[in-house]
Amino acid sequence: DVITLLTFGVKVMGITEGDVNPNTFIPELIDLHMENRFAFDKLCKTYAFENINTAVEDQGKGECVKAVLTF
Repeated sequence: DVITLLTFGVKVMGITEGDVNPNTFIPELIDLHMENRFAFDKLCKTYAFENINTAVEDQGKGECVKAVLTF
């Protein structure tokens, strides 16, 4: 509803692939991981392609953030 957005001064902003500078952000994430402060490997879970439905279900249940399919 555009009128509601204008009335309350809501700002809508689209973001593709985050809103960071990868030249600084990726090294920061690596440093955090090396210090055991960011376990990115726990965010991903690998599934065989034939288990694609399970991957989608697990992601929907919050069991993984990124489902990676292998062939």
